[in-house]
Amino acid sequence: MQDHGATVAELLVAGQVVSSLLLVPLTIAVGCARVKVDGIGGVETVEAQRNKGYSRRVLEGTVRHMRQGSAALSMLYGIPDFYPKFGFATAGPDYALQLRGLSRPADLPTGWTVRNCRPDDVPVIQRLYAEYTGGAVGAVERAPDGRVWSTLAALATGVKVGDPDECRVVVGPSGRVDGYAWRGKHFWPVTSDFERAFPDSLVIGEVIASSTPAADAVLAVCRAWGAQATTPRGEPVKDVVLSLPPEGLLYAAALRQDARMLITSRSAEDFMARTVDVARLLRALAPELTARRGDLPATPNVTLRLETEIGASTLHITDAEVRVTASETASHRPDTTLRLPQTELMRLALGALPPADVLNRLDPPPDDRTRALVDGLFPQRRPYLHLPDRI
Repeated sequence: MQDHGATVAELLVAGQVVSSLLLVPLTIAVGCARVKVDGIGGVETVEAQRNKGYSRRVLEGTVRHMRQGSAALSMLYGIPDFYPKFGFATAGPDYALQLRGLSRPADLPTGWTVRNCRPDDVPVIQRLYAEYTGGAVGAVERAPDGRVWSTLAALATGVKVGDPDECRVVVGPSGRVDGYAWRGKHFWPVTSDFERAFPDSLVIGEVIASSTPAADAVLAVCRAWGAQATTPRGEPVKDVVLSLPPEGLLYAAALRQDARMLITSRSAEDFMARTVDVARLLRALAPELTARRGDLPATPNVTLRLETEIGASTLHITDAEVRVTASETASHRPDTTLRLPQTELMRLALGALPPADVLNRLDPPPDDRTRALVDGLFPQRRPYLHLPDRI
């Protein structure tokens, strides 16, 4: 059944729903490429019906359903040691940037001001998010009328839903909104994940800035916010926690301040993903692979075949582009073939790990020619989904 754009998968026993999940279609950025993803969330089995294999049956059916759809990857935020049996593997760490030393003044840069978000700010904030995340890996393309922006629009108009929330915008000397800091209290990763992990901190779920001065202004707002905040016990907070990867304008600005970046990876839980279809994935990545073609060592036209247990495709690499085909014929044998698990292909596609680490763990490891191609086409990145987009 469908529920607000998500597919609800349910297992019924004697006419009663005993286990279910949500399958949410997303589109994420991988550099200039756009990749369709099926996000899995809300996996639940009625308490009295647990430990009977019902969630396993729902997940297995969901994987079969995804293979027949249009998604190239599937992502979820999982519990320990449950999802690897369905082909999921850790896709990257989580990040928490702590702004410390809140007792020091946190003045806005000259000419900058801060105020609460208004309804007319929402389209500007949407543009800021799109521009800031356009070349990232993992950032979700958000529909203007989708769940995240509808939540912000309701907040801006004063609608109160659930926990008190707030979004503050920074206005530059030109009078233009150039950044924002949003608590994101309506989203479970903020309240159920980060606030529980950092009970003595003020957690701000999403921060975006369009320039270096705007980044300084946003961080100053966050620091001043934290200096006035208290914990649920009524004590002053110790620091401000922002969720963002160690890259970009805000991270660079934080390096000039009292700050600490925490990077947490877990072997079989939290941010996990799997390849759904090899050909779909590589075709979706083709624009970004073409852009990365310039980082390859000088070489004549070459073909690289990627083979996994769920399928294979061939990359045709020329001076002008990287083109993808699924078939292999006797007259068009690839110059080199890389055999790897679909989970390792997912990690290469997202840049979740250094490519050398992925290749060194294969049996047998590839030759130097294949290594050079993979190193250039799949460099390490920092895949990251903003907290409001997590399923």
